[in-house]
Amino acid sequence: MAAETTHPGGLQNLDLFWELVNDSCTAMFLMRDTTLINFNRAAEALFGCSRQALLDSFPLGLSPERQPGGGLSSQLIRVRRARAQAGAPQRFSWRYFRSDGSLFRVITHLRQIPHALVDGATDYVMMEMYHASEEQKLRQLHIDTEDYLDVSREMIESANDAMLLVENDLIVECNPAACELYGLPRDKLLLSNPIALSPDRQPDGARSAEEASALMQKAMQGEPQRFVWQHLRADGSPFIVEVALNPARNLKHPVRGQRKCYVAIVRDITENHRAQEQLRELNQRLEQRNREVEELLARAHQDPLLQIPTLVRFIELLSEEQLDKSGKCLAIVDIDEFSAINGALGHEFGDVVLKAVSERLTRELPGCVIARLGSDVFGIMGPADLVHPATLQGAFSDTFLASGERLRLSATIGLVRLEDHPEYGSELIKDAHVALKRAKNTARGSSVYYSEPMGEEARKRVELLNGLREALHSDQLFLMYQPKVHLHDASPSGFEALLRWRLPSGSMIPPDQFIPLAEQSGLIIPIGTLVLKTACHYLAELRKQGYRELVMAINVSQMQLREPDFLAILEETLDESGVPPEKVELEITESIAADDLKRITHSLNQIMERGVRIAIDDFGTGFSSLSVLTQLPANRLKIDRSFINDILQDDRIARMVINLGQSLNLDITAEGVETARQCEALIGLQCGEAQGWYFARPMEGPACLEWLNSQ
Repeated sequence: MAAETTHPGGLQNLDLFWELVNDSCTAMFLMRDTTLINFNRAAEALFGCSRQALLDSFPLGLSPERQPGGGLSSQLIRVRRARAQAGAPQRFSWRYFRSDGSLFRVITHLRQIPHALVDGATDYVMMEMYHASEEQKLRQLHIDTEDYLDVSREMIESANDAMLLVENDLIVECNPAACELYGLPRDKLLLSNPIALSPDRQPDGARSAEEASALMQKAMQGEPQRFVWQHLRADGSPFIVEVALNPARNLKHPVRGQRKCYVAIVRDITENHRAQEQLRELNQRLEQRNREVEELLARAHQDPLLQIPTLVRFIELLSEEQLDKSGKCLAIVDIDEFSAINGALGHEFGDVVLKAVSERLTRELPGCVIARLGSDVFGIMGPADLVHPATLQGAFSDTFLASGERLRLSATIGLVRLEDHPEYGSELIKDAHVALKRAKNTARGSSVYYSEPMGEEARKRVELLNGLREALHSDQLFLMYQPKVHLHDASPSGFEALLRWRLPSGSMIPPDQFIPLAEQSGLIIPIGTLVLKTACHYLAELRKQGYRELVMAINVSQMQLREPDFLAILEETLDESGVPPEKVELEITESIAADDLKRITHSLNQIMERGVRIAIDDFGTGFSSLSVLTQLPANRLKIDRSFINDILQDDRIARMVINLGQSLNLDITAEGVETARQCEALIGLQCGEAQGWYFARPMEGPACLEWLNSQ
């Protein structure tokens, strides 16, 4: 049976399958009726003869006249083929001649070709055969022709990846996944150019037609291609795919010979691509962040303005690993009144001044480490004979030239002798700051060395401050009330609220220890609000007991008056407690006006407009001028206890204060009255009110009510 000389049209769709099975180790023959159409390389190897010999003779020319059962080979093969064409697969044993004339037995599977592969034709059969000795082995592997064809077809048809067979730049075959991926029916995909599935340009700006043509040409020439591409769906939406172009090397036409085809396997990687893009962007951001961190680290170690070490770097240089303390000294240099320079001449001028100071220190202190620790604070570490008060202060003896201006500066300095000090790093700087603070309290432009007692005092101060913060939130702070009386009849006129601090152990912290600390730390703001509210609510309780004429005096700090919301807090407290404003008297010291008389006066006027009274406490100790006193809005003057102590020996100051108050139409209160003779002297001077131990000591709330009831 000779092979046909023309390529049957029904086999057009079978070429791809034949490409897949050509390398199979099982001999396969494709026949149409009695004509041999094609066979694979394993068939040639099985018979040991040339391809042409097989085309000319297979199957009857290579079969004995009769098979072992006696049946004629021509009749038996015709029956088997007819059954297979009718849809009944055949399996049988058969004998053939090899090229050397020897007989061998094979197991043959004969079955009809699936209609889908041959456009519905029924006269195609596939003959699969293997040597009888391999039968058991193949049976164990569950391999036979029908299963192989079915699995292959199902693999292609059910593949998730789109598969396109392209010949002469046209799609000639596709699987269902391709139709789904592109949103196009099969008839629209077939005979279309793959380039039509792409946008005009790829995301990188390349022209799709030019790039795709080059890639397709290489695939047609037998070079596999793999790349990422952008395609378009039927609705015009773009998506990213990974494309593999695999040359179909073994697809041949019986007449035209080798077919110029390739198989395109297309996988949608849009989500993966998006994730990769996000990862790439994340990596870029991380790289940018790393660069920023490196820049920050560089800036953290070197001051960008002065080009000298920063605090961070200075601490590293003072670490135990890097510091040799022998003969060394540490100094912190604080330029006096530098904020005033910035305020008056601007920050740019201030920067020029700092550069001038840095350059001079570097010049005058060779071999020393000079760092910028703060806005106008320098750290210096070096030999003790250079890092010395005389040398450091000497660096400020001459004027500084800044932007053409001659400027005289001074500096306050705190020093630490490193050789005698056990600490390193930030602890050293902390102790130098302790010495600096002591120097500032002594005099501007002075220098002080750190000492252990000084450090102990600073540590106690920190402990006290931490304790005060805890006390504010744990009911350790409370009020005592000292009665005030009318001198003419000793009847109660009111109370002064006095803040006290009782530790959980029961011991008391004196007010002169923690009140200044509260003012320096800013805790006086919440503490002052606590005192104001507590005192007003206690006065409200006394009023409910019938004592409606009493006035509550409450101390207010300068820092409280500066707070923008102080007036609102005062009004809120009066509303909550129900106390009449005229029954509340806020006590201020006369020194409060030394800072900003205009601002303080405005605040006091606002308070008095609400009906609240103002008293000037400790009068005579603040060294304020009488002109300042006359500008302060007030209702009362309080004579300081220091003047009352001497009233029996010399009453001139007390008399003057009382006369001054009366001339200004102010009520007068004497503080610290402890004896009957002092009381008589004040009555003689026509002082209207007094308070002190002679009348009653400060007492807590319940005791106050008992005292009132006893009067």
